[in-house]
Amino acid sequence: MASKTLRSFVRNYAFSFSSKVFLAVVGLLFTYIIANYLGPSDYGLIVFYMAFAVSIASLFGMEIFSTLFFVFTAKFKSKKFFFQALKWEYFLMVIVFLASFFLADFIVSFIGKSNVLFFRIATVLILLTPVQEAFKRLFFGFKSFGKVLKGLVLENALNLSFAFLFVVVLDTGALGVIYAKAVGILSFLLLSFFYLRRLDFKRDLFDLGSVKKFVNGLVPSMLLNRLRHQVELVYMGLFIANWELGFYYLADKITSYLLAAPKDALSQVLLPYNIERSNSSETIGRFASLSIKFSVLFTVVAGLAITALAGPALALFFPDFSNAFYLFPFLILLYIVMEDAPLSTVFKSLNRMDLVARAELVSLAVGVVLGLVLISAMQAVGFILSRVVVFLAKMLIMLYYLRGMKIRVEIIPRFRDLKYFYSSFRSLLP
Repeated sequence: MASKTLRSFVRNYAFSFSSKVFLAVVGLLFTYIIANYLGPSDYGLIVFYMAFAVSIASLFGMEIFSTLFFVFTAKFKSKKFFFQALKWEYFLMVIVFLASFFLADFIVSFIGKSNVLFFRIATVLILLTPVQEAFKRLFFGFKSFGKVLKGLVLENALNLSFAFLFVVVLDTGALGVIYAKAVGILSFLLLSFFYLRRLDFKRDLFDLGSVKKFVNGLVPSMLLNRLRHQVELVYMGLFIANWELGFYYLADKITSYLLAAPKDALSQVLLPYNIERSNSSETIGRFASLSIKFSVLFTVVAGLAITALAGPALALFFPDFSNAFYLFPFLILLYIVMEDAPLSTVFKSLNRMDLVARAELVSLAVGVVLGLVLISAMQAVGFILSRVVVFLAKMLIMLYYLRGMKIRVEIIPRFRDLKYFYSSFRSLLP
């Protein structure tokens, strides 16, 4: 691996990571205000409905199109490809939105919840979130991380401001959370259209054959992944009370803000580099190994600190949620084993999503069966533990396939890795 490429990768990762940290601070402030004002039950229900609506969009194509934007923006730099794909995606999302909106009574009844209005309003995210994800992946494909950062800063600032206005000042209740989210996404989209003119699109031509080949491998893996996630959400609705949903989502948001930043940043920065060097299995394996090792190290160290401080922090800042501390050790364990993203990135860059589909099929079977048993018996803890087993199974299968492809990916950090991480990030300091 060339030292220049590696320095560029580390520098872009550091920038992406720092932006995630900033957004985490804003997110924690948002959670502090809204969760305390709404209380566990209303907070849990509205966040659950928002997650359920976005998950429906992902199941019916959002995640597939987002991956296409990410992968083929980096390869083709084609404006024609981006807008043609975006038109097809939005046409599909309008149909999904209308179906979800008019079937809201059935859906809410099926998952064992109440308050159809909450879910019906949440379905607006089916129209907004896919377009936002499309532009995010477009900018990531161009390695324009700064444009995404500015958009997310604007979105989160307005989301926080309007959530306070709607929920606290105007007393719209939990629905104000959805209204504020919609305002934030719309602001991101307006800024994205402005930045679109500054992107250096190379040509309008693109290789439709390679896109079709990629889609043929991508669709099965994505559908299986999203189907498993949707089934898990149905189990949550059926077996977890609203107040415990509030406990779970608060603990998960705090944990994800503090731990998911390095994982998300690595995934965003890693794929464009891998795609450009997809003919070098050694380089791809090296990038993936470094990503996983750093993520594991960070998660273990930060996770220990979070677990130790969770109880006192909840009692001080979230008194109505103080009993949620028991969820943090399980969530830390989950984030330690959630290392499938760098591995999936390897398969995406090699256009071998057919192998990921096989891993997802096993994950679906494990998640459906084990999830039903654990979630019905242990509620939120069972949900987390079932996901731990699912991610472990998926990772082991993908590592097995990579070994057969002669791509070496290491997941256990060694002392030389510690020295490398220290020297790399020290070089970024002024």
